[in-house]
Amino acid sequence: MYGDLAVPNPLIANMAKLHFASKYHSFIELIQDIGGGIIGTAPDKKDWDNPDLHDYLEHYLGGSAKYSTLERMKMIHETMRQTCSHESAFHEIITMHAEGSMEAQKMMILAESPLSRYEEMAKRKAGIIPWGGGGKI
Repeated sequence: MYGDLAVPNPLIANMAKLHFASKYHSFIELIQDIGGGIIGTAPDKKDWDNPDLHDYLEHYLGGSAKYSTLERMKMIHETMRQTCSHESAFHEIITMHAEGSMEAQKMMILAESPLSRYEEMAKRKAGIIPWGGGGKI
């Protein structure tokens, strides 16, 4: 806290940013793998509304009665927007470089970490330094 204002812990914030940034692209890759090529080539609303194509779309994009073909197309388009669009490219860049690169995050984690406290904890756990105060740090 800074007065009445809640201020994030810089160490935890940098650790979270590094974890998120280092995993984001793998997460997108998994979605693209599961979604398949259709997320880049999906028919659009004009195709859906075209009477010459509509029945083909119903047939080839149909599936379980739990979801309609139109609902399936909407999900495909949302996946497209999140993983292979101008907007998703923007997210891929800012994930890596907003608030600093991953190396900058690592640098700040090292600068903010109470390394001497961690070293003492490790030595106590290993039995090099005796425990004090009931065996807890």
